Parts: sequence; structure tokens; C-alpha cells
Amino acid sequence: MSRKWLWMFLATSALVVLSGCIQHVSPAMRTHLGTERILQRNYKIGQMQAAYVGQPIVRVKDYQVERYSLNHMLASENFVISGGPVIMEGNQNASYPIRGEITINSETYTVLNLPGNRPRLGALIRKDGTVHNKVLNGDGIMVYSFTVSPPDLKFTLLKEEIINKSAGYVNYELIYGGTDGKSLIVKYREYTVNDMARTPFYVNLVYESSKRRIRFKDTSIEIHEATNEKIVYTIISDGMN
Repeated sequence: MSRKWLWMFLATSALVVLSGCIQHVSPAMRTHLGTERILQRNYKIGQMQAAYVGQPIVRVKDYQVERYSLNHMLASENFVISGGPVIMEGNQNASYPIRGEITINSETYTVLNLPGNRPRLGALIRKDGTVHNKVLNGDGIMVYSFTVSPPDLKFTLLKEEIINKSAGYVNYELIYGGTDGKSLIVKYREYTVNDMARTPFYVNLVYESSKRRIRFKDTSIEIHEATNEKIVYTIISDGMN
């Protein structure tokens, strides 16, 4: 056998898969990760605080988000994964497409397509985001043991959050408008779930300045001090579970 053909044979042999390790790659799927309630408030029940004229006394945003996984992963650092003649390089925070999942020796890996001139190659990412020292070639494992640099390289799953508008939401604020000694002015401002102003729902609320406790819907506010400059108050209850 000539040296030319011997070299071609060795190069081809380097890309063969280990016997018995050919597995089926399951396609990547967009996965629903769950629903979460997001409740944001600018106060704590029972805690005294202050707001100046034009600042919110109460700021509440309450809504639900649906979380989904995307078919891409982010690299924690610039990296090089190399073995034999194969070198795959990538950049920190760049996203790389997920080909699917594969189970090898009872352990499931994410198959990640990385930069390079061999589109059939895929890095094997463990559940904790670390990189296996073997690389997939098609549906089989390459004979090389690969070196990962840096060794603590990790990939994290990209996620998407979608606000569930059909579940309803609350998004409003009560802004202190000052007092003339007789009346206490509080401005109600309502917003969409994306924080866009809903000006038809802007209302000026007027309370007697002598009142030590005022209420808006389920929110009860104890007034400690109210001047034309600021208000000192405590939220007693708000009906938010």
C-alpha cells in the first residue's frame, strides 16, 4: 500500500465510531418548563416607609409567565474542543443549536452542534452543562478522547418566558399627590402587563386628610404623617396571597 493510500486509510479510520456505541439521536424539542407567578411590590406589609410627592406609595405588578426551553445553549467562556485533527472553537455567550438527545451507557447527553467544517459532529453535554471528552459523529462516538479548554467550560440552556395574558394580571401604582390640609390626593395609574400606560384608567383619588387609615380596593394604608412634601405610611394589608 502506498504512503498516500495509507494516510487516507488512517485519517478515515480516525473518524470511525466505537463499536457498540451507535445510538439514536432524539430530535430537539421545545419544552414547557412550567408556570410561575411573578409578584412585585414596592413595600412590605407592616413596614413603615415614606414617599415624596410624585413617588409611588403602592406599586404592584402581579402576573404569570410560561417558561420554555429553546433549542440552543450558551457557552460560559471562549473555548476549544480538540482531538486528533478535529478542532472546534467557540465564543463566550454565543448560542449553539441543539441537535437532540442521546443516551449512552444509561446517561443522557444533549448533542450540541459546534463550529467546524464537519456538520455531523456534535459535542456531548451532560445534565450539569459540562462537556464529555467524546464527540458524536453522526450517530456514533468517535475514537478520539477530546480535550476541553478551559476544563470547567459549561453550556446552559437558553430559555424563553412568555407572559400568560389569559391568566389575568394586575399592574398599577398609587402616587402621592400631596395635601392642601383638608384633602389627601392619591393618583391611581394603571398599566398593561408590558408596562404601557392605560391612560383611560388614570384617576385622582381624594381622601380626607384627617383620616389615619385609607383604603384602595383591598389595600389598607395607615397614615403616620402627610405633608405637601411627603407621606409616611405603612401598608397594613393588600389582599395579595
